[in-house]
Amino acid sequence: GVRYLLTGSVAVDGKRCVVSVELSHAEDDQVIWADRIEATMDDLLQLPHAMATQIVAALDLRIHMAE
Repeated sequence: GVRYLLTGSVAVDGKRCVVSVELSHAEDDQVIWADRIEATMDDLLQLPHAMATQIVAALDLRIHMAE
């Protein structure tokens, strides 16, 4: 079964973009980690790489600590 859930949302306001990401336990919805990533629309092409780098680093550390 699924042990962890990674959810998120994107908000765009003019030329700014804010991505909110949250990692939680699937069993009890307890939040393990959350972060916001802000960028301009000009940086939109680099945003997926930046997000993936930050999320993977945080997830690796938090999952090991949670187990």
